[in-house]
Amino acid sequence: MCEASGADITHVTRAIGQGHRLGPHFMNAGLDYGGSCFPKDSRALRALAANTGYPFQLLTAVIEVDELQPRRAVQRLKTELGTLKSRTIALLGMTFKPGTDDMREAPSTVIASRLLAEVTCWDPMARPTPGTTPWDQAKRHPTIADTLVGADAALLVTEWPDLATTDWTAHRPLMHGTHPALFDGRNHLAPAPLKAAGYIYLAPGRPTTRR
Repeated sequence: MCEASGADITHVTRAIGQGHRLGPHFMNAGLDYGGSCFPKDSRALRALAANTGYPFQLLTAVIEVDELQPRRAVQRLKTELGTLKSRTIALLGMTFKPGTDDMREAPSTVIASRLLAEVTCWDPMARPTPGTTPWDQAKRHPTIADTLVGADAALLVTEWPDLATTDWTAHRPLMHGTHPALFDGRNHLAPAPLKAAGYIYLAPGRPTTRR
């Protein structure tokens, strides 16, 4: 709704978090909650409700929206680029959260499998199972800079601290095109410096920011 109305989700969640009954924790808009616990537990709770005859519509909606988020990221990139075919997309982060090598229910897997583009990727800890799709086809690189070389767009999937301290101005010429798209899937970066550096900035809950 923020994207459609031109509002900024970070302003909205900051205001909501002022309520003492809620607080600001776990309010960040992103690609999904990922991991092995929340998805499994929410589906188990929905099944338990169904078995007791209670249609847990609110929880069902939460699950459906969460599963849709990675697909929405792909669609926004497709809208920005016109097509994803014959494009190169850099995925920055593969694990479902920083500080772990856990890729269970990671949104990166959903995104990589739906891009229909050449995928390059970077993550300091991820350990995808050998021979699994789509990671058997993606090109993994040791540095962020190597991953961005020749990419038409970049998609930040995991909020690794390295990405917040990266010199994005220096990295922009590595990418294809004058104004490459950068989708900040975790609202991890400040839009203004990226806009000034020549990127087209996209993020969940935020309007597209152009130069």
